[in-house]
Amino acid sequence: MVHLPRVEATLAPLVLLSKTVYLPWIKLEQPDARLIRLSEKTNNWTFDLASAGSSEKDAAPSSWSFRLDNILFDRGKIAVDDKVSRADVTIVVDPLGKPLAFSEVTGEKGKGQPQKVGDYVFGLQAKGSYNGQPLSGSGKIGGMLALRSEGTPFPLQGDFRSGNTRVAFTGTVSDPLNLGGVDLRLKFSGDSLGDLYDLTGVLLPDTPAFSTDGHLRATFKEKNGSRFAYQDFNGRIGESDIHGSLTYTTGKPRPKLEGDLESRQLRLADLGPLIGVDSGGKGSQTERRKGETSPQPAGKVLPYDRFETDKWQVMDADVRFKGRRIEHGGTLPISDLSTHVILERGDLRLQPLRLGLANGTIAGSIHLEGDKKPLQGTANLQARPPEAESADAKRGDDAENPRRNERRCAASRHRQLRRRAAGQQ
Repeated sequence: MVHLPRVEATLAPLVLLSKTVYLPWIKLEQPDARLIRLSEKTNNWTFDLASAGSSEKDAAPSSWSFRLDNILFDRGKIAVDDKVSRADVTIVVDPLGKPLAFSEVTGEKGKGQPQKVGDYVFGLQAKGSYNGQPLSGSGKIGGMLALRSEGTPFPLQGDFRSGNTRVAFTGTVSDPLNLGGVDLRLKFSGDSLGDLYDLTGVLLPDTPAFSTDGHLRATFKEKNGSRFAYQDFNGRIGESDIHGSLTYTTGKPRPKLEGDLESRQLRLADLGPLIGVDSGGKGSQTERRKGETSPQPAGKVLPYDRFETDKWQVMDADVRFKGRRIEHGGTLPISDLSTHVILERGDLRLQPLRLGLANGTIAGSIHLEGDKKPLQGTANLQARPPEAESADAKRGDDAENPRRNERRCAASRHRQLRRRAAGQQ
């Protein structure tokens, strides 16, 4: 598993008198490690020690202790062969010329840190494949001894590409040996949000090219599974902007995506594949994945292509969305869209759904039973013309301003009295 051409170490002999084995430093020359995982329970880095199941486990602990202050090496290589995640990656690790402060990499020097973070000590280069896609990238990590610290966050920085998807991050890992959690500034970009499914396991629709920048906080020891919170992110999908916060929780019976999203300007063609609307643009993701051409006909608003419901049962969702302006070929003036998207066991509801259309409003709900073949759906929608909206607005304005309404009535009565007086003369 590990090959070491040469190992050097220093031993402090006097502390042996106090039953302590103290190594001020140990130097590894060109360490070469190969990590192999064949299944969830079978790997070559977990050992079942013979004494672990012996009858001596209740014996008194040894009075000897061990201390190591520093691990040095000139260049190391780690080969990862993981059959579970289909990862075949070679990582080359080199020491930096000198330790690099965390704040110098994050650009937050002088702003202060709520908790002291270790320095970057090693640089790394990675190349190989992940889940069938080519993988390459570079990054920086902290020192080896910092891995065992539960109280000091371990620094990470990286910029990696898998296929046409790019992931860049800067931040920390808490309790790294037990993977307590991560706190990262995280950027994603790629050809389609749908490509992130193979990389992250989060089900997202096929879209045009996207980019996003936000703050990821993750914990891995929650009672019901791991929790990933992508907070206060800003991004673009095609020509549409998207902002908000999302939380993804693993667990049984299915993972769940929750959060709030908002868009100031949303092109229906950018998120249309989620509901079966294809922009018909050259090289669109939907066409490439299906291997066929079925563009949305001009002038058609409702989905022309079939709904893609195969993955609706992979996870549940509870997401609220607001869109200030919706564009569809310049012919559909939709504004102030708001809806609550609920996906559970393949059953999709937009409830409630409200949008502005041609100065009027459409409100109601849509229910799509994606767990049935063929897909069954119902829509309960009510349209209100502009005149009704104006009347409602006037009534609401009068109700909110009773004094102004009284002044209007008084002015009207005064005009009537003046006309009567003028008629008597």
